[in-house]
Amino acid sequence: RIFVAFVDADSPAARAGLRPQDVILKANDQPIGTMEDFERVMRSAGRSVSLQVERRGTPQPLTLNMALPSR
Repeated sequence: RIFVAFVDADSPAARAGLRPQDVILKANDQPIGTMEDFERVMRSAGRSVSLQVERRGTPQPLTLNMALPSR
């Protein structure tokens, strides 16, 4: 589990809906117990990562798109 302390407003995480105080439980269906677990999944991920987060005690799915938005 990773506790989210900060989310940059113009980041892929913010666009996916990740918020401060969310807790990341899974990434691409892999349990996340440590930052190393999360980094391992992110390194092997493609352009999209499915996240399972806990927000105020309720599980919530999010999709993190790694591609930068076109301007």
